[in-house]
Amino acid sequence: MSKIFTASLLGAIACVIWGALSWMVLQWHSNSLNKFNDESAVAAAITANATHSGVYMLPSTLGSMEHTPKEEIAINRKSAELALKNGPFVYATVRIGSHNPSMPLNLALSFLRSFIACFVIALMLSWTMRLDYLQRVFFCAMAGLFAGLVSDVPMMIWFEEPVRHALISIAGHLCEWFLAGLAIAAFVPGRELWEKMR
Repeated sequence: MSKIFTASLLGAIACVIWGALSWMVLQWHSNSLNKFNDESAVAAAITANATHSGVYMLPSTLGSMEHTPKEEIAINRKSAELALKNGPFVYATVRIGSHNPSMPLNLALSFLRSFIACFVIALMLSWTMRLDYLQRVFFCAMAGLFAGLVSDVPMMIWFEEPVRHALISIAGHLCEWFLAGLAIAAFVPGRELWEKMR
């Protein structure tokens, strides 16, 4: 178990370093984001229309169906479908009010996320046998690809995330877990242990 903790620790460090390089040096994530022409006007509209912080969608298909006549439900549904077809469509996280971001706290939470994720991958990898070092590294990299397929592709399918943005995110997962895999695979035994046991 100590090897798994060591692997998780080093893997988490690799993840955090990759995140910093990916967002601050390569900036490929930032380059896939767009900005509004008049941010002040958009901010004012959001402040005036969002009741609380959370995830919002425009057009909204939400609404109370309880005690609503069937005819009105049908009209509302058709109206929402037409608005969705004609656009604009927005899926966004909205924060109302002020917030003081803390880089040390965010880095600590990022490291904790990475450590837990690396621990899960290291534990799964420890259950395999007969894999050599390079195969163990690619096992971790494939976990990154899996993460992209289950998190980014659904956003592309259901919430119209641009293909370029999704592909950059998937590539980011793949690179992150390849680099973490270099550290994890060095400590989690595989074929070497199997050959000793034979």
